Amino acid sequence: MQGDELRTAFTALMYHEMTHVFQWSGNFTAPGPLTEEIADYMVLRAKLNGAGFALPGQGDRWDEGYEVTARFLEYCDSLMTGFTAALNNKMRYAYSEDYFVQLLGKPVSHHPMIVACHCEGTGWRFWGDNNLRSKFWGRSIQLDPVGVLTLEFDDGEVLQWSKVTTSIYNLILGKLYCDHYGTMRIQGNCKYSCKLKFKEQSIIDRNPHQVQGIVQGSNGKTLATLFGKWDESMHYVTGDCSRKGKGFESLSDAHLLWKRSKPPQFPTRYNLSRFAITLNELKNYICKQGHSPLILLMGPCNNTL
Repeated sequence: MQGDELRTAFTALMYHEMTHVFQWSGNFTAPGPLTEEIADYMVLRAKLNGAGFALPGQGDRWDEGYEVTARFLEYCDSLMTGFTAALNNKMRYAYSEDYFVQLLGKPVSHHPMIVACHCEGTGWRFWGDNNLRSKFWGRSIQLDPVGVLTLEFDDGEVLQWSKVTTSIYNLILGKLYCDHYGTMRIQGNCKYSCKLKFKEQSIIDRNPHQVQGIVQGSNGKTLATLFGKWDESMHYVTGDCSRKGKGFESLSDAHLLWKRSKPPQFPTRYNLSRFAITLNELKNYICKQGHSPLILLMGPCNNTL
């Protein structure tokens, strides 16, 4: 490489590296390849790309990296003049794929991650699916589940609800912790429905993780009042006690509804609870049917967990 070819390559390198000086990275939350791709896009805009530069339409994914995504940004600029500059401005404090929707009106990912589950027990079945919408705030991330969970009993009663918002704090510095907050409405197809309020934790809050709610009949009358903490226990009192204000825990007629199980003495690798582990155990009637290679590989059944 020499002469004009060397000069062009050196100038392209300077364009690329100087772009990093002036661009934003969303407080280092933007994907590393994207910041490189924006720099390569500037090389493309300056018409300093060499003969081996990717052609429009090449590649399998928009975020494949470097030249491929530079061509993708070029395409986005054809849809909206100044798109890459506008995207860079939005990435000053944080990064989200929602920026593409805000600027272009369409997402870059048409196949979002879906979390699905299904399990059965004696007299009940549970299933659901959720998609997560995330917002990054610098030192924390907010997760908003989108989806419905369903619990069906053999007597025909069905309950459905959606999860509340979860935020994880101190991602960079400090002790990592999470909080759940928002309103959860549990809708039944028979006589009952429930509304639970997860209180958002404040900096000065000395009693965090509080949950309060009511159970209502089909006529809208409050049948029971619920209170407790989502990480400890939940209690209930018959009737409407929501107007009594604070101090639910001191009510002598409260009944225990749920209590957190003690963590195992030897935690599993992924901190699975005892209940979660038993959901995946093999039942005796399965082991007696056919003895497939998978069952033989997993060993004899053990229903004593």
